[in-house]
Amino acid sequence: MPDDRELPLPDLMSLRRGRMSWVPVVPGRLEFAAEVRRRMLAERPQVVAVELPATLESLFLSAVKRLPAISVIVYNDTAYRANAEQEQAVYVPVEPADPFIEAIRTAQEIGAQVVFADPDSSERPHLRSAYPDSYALKTISLEQYTEAWRLQPQPRTPEIESFAAGIAWKLQGADPFAETMVVISLNLLDAVLEGLEIPQPEPVSRFREQPRLLNPHPDCLGEILSEYPYLQERYEKFRETLTEPDSVDRPRVQIALFREAAEAWQVNTGEMMHHWQRRLLARYTRNLALAHHDMIASLYDIAIAARSIVDENFAWDVWETAGRYSWQETETDIETANFSGEQIWVDTKQIRLRRRLPSTRRRMTIPGLKPRKKEQTPGEWASDLNGTSICSYPPEDI
Repeated sequence: MPDDRELPLPDLMSLRRGRMSWVPVVPGRLEFAAEVRRRMLAERPQVVAVELPATLESLFLSAVKRLPAISVIVYNDTAYRANAEQEQAVYVPVEPADPFIEAIRTAQEIGAQVVFADPDSSERPHLRSAYPDSYALKTISLEQYTEAWRLQPQPRTPEIESFAAGIAWKLQGADPFAETMVVISLNLLDAVLEGLEIPQPEPVSRFREQPRLLNPHPDCLGEILSEYPYLQERYEKFRETLTEPDSVDRPRVQIALFREAAEAWQVNTGEMMHHWQRRLLARYTRNLALAHHDMIASLYDIAIAARSIVDENFAWDVWETAGRYSWQETETDIETANFSGEQIWVDTKQIRLRRRLPSTRRRMTIPGLKPRKKEQTPGEWASDLNGTSICSYPPEDI
């Protein structure tokens, strides 16, 4: 009889279950998109399952085909509140730095089958979104990040159990002999793993009435994207090679953002950025991030720091530089729409910036006041003086 002490201990941090490898992600975060791409290129799975609604599969695939141009999927959704049926529009941006979108793109590159694992049978439950800062993946592994999350068990609701059961049913119908990678939200990982342990009934998918694919106007990208456009443009260039990690390192991108904005600010105002202002910008953005329990400041905090340390003109140039995205156009093969942050997100923050560029001063005039007399020809008044009088000309009158 073998000695139990000689048996290898199970790897509790492993994200592999048989032929399935699991990649828990934070939706809309650049570091997780990069991690998904790295793992897929290394493991080359045959099937890639993503936590996206199957009822919108064709629109997601069309939006992915348009990348790096960004798209927005719009559809009507019915919500039941206080025993009343209400219809509201739902807007879903399709952006390069989202890990689910990256999983589809890379799967198409390596020839893997894409499975939309959400059968879309019920409303997606409102899950906790206060994840640890995704920048931590620069120093720890995905397994360590996941285990740190699991130290604080999340409450389970019937809505979460139902949603996870639908995903588990979809995965139970996948090819059991194919190497499969499942890209799923971190806060659903354990619920779906438990749901796979028992047979699940087939859920009934909903009918999405007239979903559409729209092209967002370049001016609104800074408000509607999860990661600001300047950072996503850096990521789009990085994903082609995966050999320039500094190009998507948030602190370095923030420094480059301030540098480009300072050049525009100097052209627009004639002012010069001083070294003490750069030092205070770095310190203030760090403090703002710590106040929100983050490691790196968000775009909102970056704009606040620019306005507080320098002025509103510089904050304006920072916002415009951060919202720049080279591949977005106003005229495309689909309809272009200008969205607002309030349409896309439930909770938004606003910052008001008043651009005060140098201009010719305008004097206030008093009604009825006669205009100051002027000489008709240069030296006219001096010719009237004959040396018998005194002309007072104090310096303060200059």
